[in-house]
Amino acid sequence: MLAGLTFLYDGAFKNLPHVYGAYSNAFDWVSVGINLNLNKGCDQRCVYCHVPGLVSRAPQAVNVDEVLQELEAALHSLSSSPLRSKFPALASDGISNVAICGDGEPTLCPNIDEMTVGLSDFLRSSRFDISIGPLVMFTNGHFLRKKRVRRALQGMSRTGSQLWVKIDAVSPERQLKVNGFAHPIGRQVDGIVAASEFVDIQIKSCLVSFGAALDAGEAKRLCDVYRELASRCAGTLSVDLYTINRPSRQNADVRPVSQAQLDEIGSMVRALGINVFVSDCGNYYSPNGT
Repeated sequence: MLAGLTFLYDGAFKNLPHVYGAYSNAFDWVSVGINLNLNKGCDQRCVYCHVPGLVSRAPQAVNVDEVLQELEAALHSLSSSPLRSKFPALASDGISNVAICGDGEPTLCPNIDEMTVGLSDFLRSSRFDISIGPLVMFTNGHFLRKKRVRRALQGMSRTGSQLWVKIDAVSPERQLKVNGFAHPIGRQVDGIVAASEFVDIQIKSCLVSFGAALDAGEAKRLCDVYRELASRCAGTLSVDLYTINRPSRQNADVRPVSQAQLDEIGSMVRALGINVFVSDCGNYYSPNGT
């Protein structure tokens, strides 16, 4: 899950177990999220994750019609919601995206392919009194070569969708420390390249500190991965660099990296000719206010 978000569960999203709202403090947009992991199933344990009680089991298959009914109710409600006065971006720009992004890894969902086809068809055919951006899916990219996920990406390709893929670390040691799991980076890159046949790619890198600045060697390794992806991906590639702005829910002693280091790595990525977004660190806070 992305850092720097305010989650919206009341009002237009009340009593909708699969659908929620999110406001991005960094980019000033409102998104509608689709949570396919009500069991909190995920194959990683990222130190910055806001979800407590993660499990290693895949979620059950979702009822596609029920999820679409929840989404339709939320979108109709947002057209006249008081949230439009609370978040001016909602009134002026509409909904930035509909994001498959919830309490775990969405590609673990057994019928993720049926879900993306249903969402794509729904968003193409429905009309609301509010503009709606593209369908996106936020994933760690570990299962992009599986057949059901390939079918899911094909379904997303109908609507000019985007795939947001998390790469926070490259070396196995850093992956274990940040994500709790070491996945071969070459296999992840190959999966992303294959996915780029269907959707545009944005790499989401949450950079964190364990008491010291990010190692220069790891920053270079990240840039090497970005460079390889830019040379191999079929469609548009961009990179989003950000850090945490709240305490971990994973009992981890982790802090934000500095704005200066984010900006420095952003400059390195920009020098590669890659479109990069660098978030403002904002104010990190903890339960005791420190």
